[in-house]
Amino acid sequence: MFITVRSGEDERLIFNPDCHIANLLDNIKQRFNIENIDYTHLDLCDESGIAKDLPKYLRVCGSRFLVSPGPYVLVERRRYPIAVEESGNVDPESDENRPMETVYTSLLKDADVLIPGFIPRAPVLKTQNPKELRKGKQGKDLSKKSRVASPGPALKSTSSLKLKPGSNKGGKGGRGRK
Repeated sequence: MFITVRSGEDERLIFNPDCHIANLLDNIKQRFNIENIDYTHLDLCDESGIAKDLPKYLRVCGSRFLVSPGPYVLVERRRYPIAVEESGNVDPESDENRPMETVYTSLLKDADVLIPGFIPRAPVLKTQNPKELRKGKQGKDLSKKSRVASPGPALKSTSSLKLKPGSNKGGKGGRGRK
């Protein structure tokens, strides 16, 4: 599976998303020769402009979020504190409690001309917890109990055949002792 990523002067490169997102974003950064932006500030948008929010999932496989062949547009993702009015509950001097706004900037030059109506924006749906994705829990119970059908009522054996220990007669299968 491969995806196409667009950036710069409508340069298109092919990437394999079947790796950790941290490795994928770092490889995208290197191949597009982006020096002034850390890979944790990069994200991909589909052509409708919806960001994939990849920096939240750096240790998850990229093929869980990215559909082949794409194409995707490379964007810069920055978080800024939102200005709070004097009447707000948040202390304007403290950055740690201030609500944050995420701003996406396209790294594809003239993206609005090349892709009509393209405006990078945050994902519409709430994303999953990255720890759950790493463990393979995507809202499903993956335990053995949920995958195995119930055996139903216990059956009594009607066979009167008695086997010697270690013999493999009687068609029960399995391995006999040698």
